[in-house]
Amino acid sequence: MARRGPSGSKSRADAIYRAELEALFFGGWFINLEDTRRYLRWLVRTKFWRGRCAVRTVELEYARTEHSTSVIRNGIGYMHIGQARLCEQFVNHEAAHFIAPAAGHGPLFVIALVELTGFTLGNWFEQRLRHALEEEGIKV
Repeated sequence: MARRGPSGSKSRADAIYRAELEALFFGGWFINLEDTRRYLRWLVRTKFWRGRCAVRTVELEYARTEHSTSVIRNGIGYMHIGQARLCEQFVNHEAAHFIAPAAGHGPLFVIALVELTGFTLGNWFEQRLRHALEEEGIKV
């Protein structure tokens, strides 16, 4: 049975966030923005990324709010990460939006997120995420 958030809401995005938190424990933590930028530079050069995404450059900054966002403009990915959220879980979530830019939090985004999790964090985390998403009622 799918769980509900504290307010009783059950939006698809909230369900994905809950599944990520339960399955991934935030992933690894980055030291600062430059450390995160190095990770993103590595990621966009991989065969995995190049086979799935047209974005070849990601610009990363802190967000003005606690919420993280990502947008593509002129082929460049712009990622804004909330303070105290420099971890693989949040960065990969936003990067998955570059892989599936028109998908919102729909099925194509979920596939991108699960595959990206498997590539960057490994099969154990990928399987945990798949299970947690299914527990939230989201098919992968």
